[in-house]
Amino acid sequence: MKHWNLLSMMALSLMVGAAPVLAGPEKESHAEKKAEHAAAKTKQGAQQAAAQTEKVLGNAVLTARVKSALIADKVVPARSINVNSNKGVVTLIGHVETAQQKSRALQIAKKTVGVKKVVDKLSVEKAVKASTKH
Repeated sequence: MKHWNLLSMMALSLMVGAAPVLAGPEKESHAEKKAEHAAAKTKQGAQQAAAQTEKVLGNAVLTARVKSALIADKVVPARSINVNSNKGVVTLIGHVETAQQKSRALQIAKKTVGVKKVVDKLSVEKAVKASTKH
């Protein structure tokens, strides 16, 4: 009986000891697949975030280029003009006093590097000067 128990215990210990080794590769394979999937999702998320950041920065850079060019011009009242950009399309919004100012602002925007199209939402309105009482 002791002999049988000893053999049983040895067999049992071998089976228990071998079980993790036998189950190991399957668990590792599953764990590796999960890790690879998580890494792929993380990479995809990072790429999407980078693309979105590039779009936002690209729009901001383009807006700054156009606004800077308008400010540098002596004819255009740059403070009266808002500049919005989206994927290379620049929209000028605001009021100018003359047709010449409007034309010049549109020309500056069209010539700015990175501008694909200019949307004109500028209106020509003569400035009303406050009258002074004597």
